[in-house]
Amino acid sequence: EVVSQTTAQPGDMLTFTITLVVTGSAANTVQVTDVLTSNLIFQTAGPVAGGGIVAFNSGTNTLTWNWPALTVGTYALTFQAQLGAVTCGMGISDNSQLTFAGLLTAQAAGAVVSVPCLTATPTSTPFPGKPVFFPNPADGDNTSMIFKLDNDAPEVKIKIFTTAFRKVQERSLFNLAAGNQVPVTIDLKDQWGARLANGLYYVILNNGPQQTAGKLLIAR
Repeated sequence: EVVSQTTAQPGDMLTFTITLVVTGSAANTVQVTDVLTSNLIFQTAGPVAGGGIVAFNSGTNTLTWNWPALTVGTYALTFQAQLGAVTCGMGISDNSQLTFAGLLTAQAAGAVVSVPCLTATPTSTPFPGKPVFFPNPADGDNTSMIFKLDNDAPEVKIKIFTTAFRKVQERSLFNLAAGNQVPVTIDLKDQWGARLANGLYYVILNNGPQQTAGKLLIAR
């Protein structure tokens, strides 16, 4: 089992791939299960080859793939999950298990995603223009943000949206020079002065026609 990225921050979308290899002869009554941790929010599963079906049980947070039989070959099982509220510095493990008729002991596989702590000022953003927040998740009334500009900007607009794309805050920074910007304090209140609720938010930066976005999780 592999994951699309081995380090992540709250709100990131992760793609997990479980590779199933059938050798020698066909396997009967094949089942693969994957119990997602509470930190992973299931989004969608990819198509299933070989005549199998996939189902997700939201009560147990479990994905299950089933086949009456699988012929010799290699099969890729994929699903997407969003990283939810986590404590920075921890590792998120996802584990899957394979059973089929005649197998005495279930076979297991897994993937790990680490969540680095962003509590100190980073020296630069990981990608030009993409904002980085610290701390993230934010657990107080404000957080800090840095970002990088490729060119001088007379005005950069900062807009914060809920996951339903309801705008809760907008502000502007003026006359910024190109390069990494000094940390900007983000007040975690809406435009009417009310404290933002816990949850995931999208922070969008507009520099003229250019736009980039980051994800900020509030978990007080």
